[in-house]
Amino acid sequence: RNAVATSLSKARQEGHVAGGFTHKIWLHSRGPGVRRLSHVAAEAEYRATPVPISDPFVVEGESLMYPRDPAGSPGNTINCQCLSIGVRVIAGVSGPKQYAAAIPSAFEQEQERDHAER
Repeated sequence: RNAVATSLSKARQEGHVAGGFTHKIWLHSRGPGVRRLSHVAAEAEYRATPVPISDPFVVEGESLMYPRDPAGSPGNTINCQCLSIGVRVIAGVSGPKQYAAAIPSAFEQEQERDHAER
């Protein structure tokens, strides 16, 4: 189970890079089981300030390119169900709305179209 999830996380990271996303956020699991408080905190931190796509997340002092990164300790990676989400910067927009998620909401799509028309 962990090997498959690790492979999926690595593939997502590679897909974010190939898809031209500039940044990424950490999304903690909302599924059943014990939630790691450090992973919940990582989501809060990286949703507020996404990390550049080529930089690691820092979770519990460990540099992780993606959830379940084998570079992390077993306590930080085994049975982790978190995800990374690719985002990109919207030029000319500042604040939290400057980032568009990999799957943009209708609001984000409309905001981007309005900005492009100016």
